[in-house]
Amino acid sequence: MAMFGTETLNLKNFEELNKQVEDVIPSLIKSLTDSDKKASLTITLNFNLYKDSESTIEVTTSVKPSFPSRKRKIIASRDLEGNLSADVYDLGMKNVPAAPVQMQLVEGSN
Repeated sequence: MAMFGTETLNLKNFEELNKQVEDVIPSLIKSLTDSDKKASLTITLNFNLYKDSESTIEVTTSVKPSFPSRKRKIIASRDLEGNLSADVYDLGMKNVPAAPVQMQLVEGSN
């Protein structure tokens, strides 16, 4: 096994990790829509001793972005089989025509 040289490990040496971070930062920044929202980026380095080795360490890296959440509450109904249904307006589907029974109820309320 040929060795081409070694470097002391530090964050500067993780070029692929740095590229992942550079790639995700713009999308995190674009996701901020107001001052109440926040985004974050978690960088994890895991170190595991290789089996049957006193000197070999496996280093695993990960980048996990956390985008601002968008919370919304709707009221849904369940049937006897456990299926859920909700009003199309609650689901944000305002362009969906109402069912004929709903149309009659709306027209009759004038």
